[in-house]
Amino acid sequence: MKLNLLHCIYHSSLLYIFLISQNHVTNSTKIIFGSCSKVNEPQPLWNIISSRKPELFAWLGDNVYADVRRSDFYKNPNIFSGKGKESLLPGDRPRFTHRTKEEHEAMYVKQKNIPDYKILSKQTEIIGTWDDHDCGINDADKFFKLKNERMHLHLDFLNVPKDDPRRSREGVYTSHIVGRMKIILLDVRYNRDPWKWHAGVETTKFEQSDILGKEQWAWLKDQLTVTDVDNIDLILVGSGIQVLPIVGMASEKHETYVN
Repeated sequence: MKLNLLHCIYHSSLLYIFLISQNHVTNSTKIIFGSCSKVNEPQPLWNIISSRKPELFAWLGDNVYADVRRSDFYKNPNIFSGKGKESLLPGDRPRFTHRTKEEHEAMYVKQKNIPDYKILSKQTEIIGTWDDHDCGINDADKFFKLKNERMHLHLDFLNVPKDDPRRSREGVYTSHIVGRMKIILLDVRYNRDPWKWHAGVETTKFEQSDILGKEQWAWLKDQLTVTDVDNIDLILVGSGIQVLPIVGMASEKHETYVN
């Protein structure tokens, strides 16, 4: 099997790979993964991505930045210093707030109408998951009050059919098969417990906190061990946050599985 993975990934996303079998030889398959797209800044990569003619493009999160700094953000210069000086509700942030639904939706529309991205979307299948900023707020967790509303904006952005299972379950996680490869995209926001520096955390139970949620863990186990495993040779798993221990050095600045 020959696999071309073209990464257009900033610090927030990570991909990891499971080799299931080497019994089959297939043609070269090209998949591109990307993340951290700001609609108000130049996006010169889409033309380059299209020129590579991938079979699939997968968003790994922060597909738009739908949160905004609060006007008094300067009162909390260090986002890891605690929960802010004021009393915050679980899901709220001392330095950030969410945009309106209309503003969030408009950002997706603007992204879809970027000329070079439109060209890519016409010639390449596009799938994706989300991370915190396109969920709606920095370091989004299970207490973010607008997560269900914003989940459907995300699914609309990806043109997900109304009868797709993601429309009725808790999270945007999904899998997709290209040739003899399976791409699994996790949702690390909808069900995640808060970080220890955010409101809503159960300090005494933090070591047992979860990211995926019971339903997604069961789904992931099935995807890795049962569903379609006889028809694939390789599994690629995408996450909106870092997974491998090598990124532990960044855990004091960015969200990772190790913190």
